Amino acid sequence: MGIHVDYLAEERAALIRAQEDCSQQAWSAVRRVCEDHCDDLTHRGERMLSMPWWSFLAMRSPLASVLQQRGLSLRVSEVARSLLQEARRREDEYAEAERRTWSEQQVRDGLERVGFARRLLPYQIRNVCLLASLPAAATFSVPGSGKTTEALATYFLTRADADRLLVIAPKNAFMAWEEELPQCMPTAGFDIARLTGGSERVRATLAGDPVATIITYHQLQYVIDDILRCITDHPTHLVVDESHRMKRGTSGVFASCILRMAHIARRKLILSGTPMPNAVIDLVAQFQFLYPEIPVTEEDVIERVRSIYTRTTKSELGLPTPIRTRIPVPMSPGQERLYRALQSDAARRVEGLRVRDRLRFRAFARCILHMIQAASNPALLAHSDIAGHELLQDALADGVAPKIQEASRIAREQARQGRKTVIWSAFVQNVEHVAALLGDLGAEFVHGGVGTSEDDGALDSREAKIRRFNDPESDCMVLVANPAACSEGISLHRICHHAVYLDRTFNAAHYLQSEDRIHRIGLSPEQNTYISRLHAPDSIDDVVEQRLDVKVARMGEVLNDPDLNIQALDLDSVDEDELPGGFDPEDFGAVRQMLLGGR
Repeated sequence: MGIHVDYLAEERAALIRAQEDCSQQAWSAVRRVCEDHCDDLTHRGERMLSMPWWSFLAMRSPLASVLQQRGLSLRVSEVARSLLQEARRREDEYAEAERRTWSEQQVRDGLERVGFARRLLPYQIRNVCLLASLPAAATFSVPGSGKTTEALATYFLTRADADRLLVIAPKNAFMAWEEELPQCMPTAGFDIARLTGGSERVRATLAGDPVATIITYHQLQYVIDDILRCITDHPTHLVVDESHRMKRGTSGVFASCILRMAHIARRKLILSGTPMPNAVIDLVAQFQFLYPEIPVTEEDVIERVRSIYTRTTKSELGLPTPIRTRIPVPMSPGQERLYRALQSDAARRVEGLRVRDRLRFRAFARCILHMIQAASNPALLAHSDIAGHELLQDALADGVAPKIQEASRIAREQARQGRKTVIWSAFVQNVEHVAALLGDLGAEFVHGGVGTSEDDGALDSREAKIRRFNDPESDCMVLVANPAACSEGISLHRICHHAVYLDRTFNAAHYLQSEDRIHRIGLSPEQNTYISRLHAPDSIDDVVEQRLDVKVARMGEVLNDPDLNIQALDLDSVDEDELPGGFDPEDFGAVRQMLLGGR
């Protein structure tokens, strides 16, 4: 009496069915444990069900307990047996992680042998020692510390002749990977092919049998079956860049697609400078991808991940601490009246609100976003549900928003001294408006709507705009950018040393990574970096700053990195299911306290 497990190759799924001699009562117990441990369960009849293979691997222990309690036997197909043996091998390697690390001499000799041209810094050698020794690992080094170089070094150190490289990354990170590969490995004999332009074009590119490819998170969901077939047919090193984007797990589209590849890739590597931008639970899906064989929860993920990640801290880069300035910018009279009205409306909405009421909570998050917009630039609300309201019209009549005036003043003063400035805003309309106001300074703008070199003409692409800003001979003195689209994968530090924040949202990853565009490896130890944060006194800006400090400090504690503990005053697109403005349930308490005070 028992159950049978098979592997459905086309679906990359486990098929579990009751054998004829399995009682209905015993099968019900098996079904319940599967339902309790798998969110993606599919019932295929009265006595048959399936689930993603990675989910099955994670629930083997509770399933085994039920089988033992019920006296059930387990039969597996040959393919399933082979995959289970592979899973047990990875479990053993995970258990031996701390004792398997390569020596620094092994890494140096290996890189020299394969012709790796870039000379790694000591902390990069240390990191590669761990990354190369494990079938799945993570590098959570700070942005700007050379994670792409470490990933390429690991790939070339550990690859067999037939091994492929597949990188999943935000669109704005493509250029970094494309430029780094020939610099690191000039004799590689191949470039990184972009999997862009829709399903047919992606299939045509794959048909050309490229050795290395790169694809965005958004594109992946539309061609996942083609990618799965490719990884199945060819041994592949799978790199997930900015892996915090899969933090939502099976409830998010990105992670659901990536987790389907977890048991197929030959080697796996995740990269993120901000692996838990909001909370510890953000790490769970990332660990599940690396080791689906190891059950993990929010309670034990920190301990689970400790032996298989490496991290370079900011202090190891030898960079001077940024000089951060909080500049108070009072609102205009009309802007102040509009903001207070929005604040009163939010206070009414928050009373009796519960996070579990998702529709009301999302609507409330939009109200908070409106407050951030009003404190930044009332014109951002011109197309909102309060368009045409008398208070909004009065605010618009005040003219250019004070924060925009101050950001423009700073940029012009820097330009007079021959210095370039990057101005950050979370809002596309701000980005374009400020760039237009600073057109005489050759200002360029980048946001999610600006295409890559393949999408638009070369002069209008994001790569061209960034290259123009980075050209010391160009007349482009200002880059205005959106952190959601430009906070990852680009370097501005060689030409720009002053960043101005018009506004910030609750998204800690966007803030940290945008700051690190001008504060990263390669910066001269004598060069100071200046961060100016514009602040509307007695506004939602106070709560945003408070919550960002909490999130950054928490990440620093988990990663044993005091450099992340930024103290206030001393100091290609949004996730597919993120609340407006990066607002999350933990932010709710701080916002509620601001709105209701002691009530």
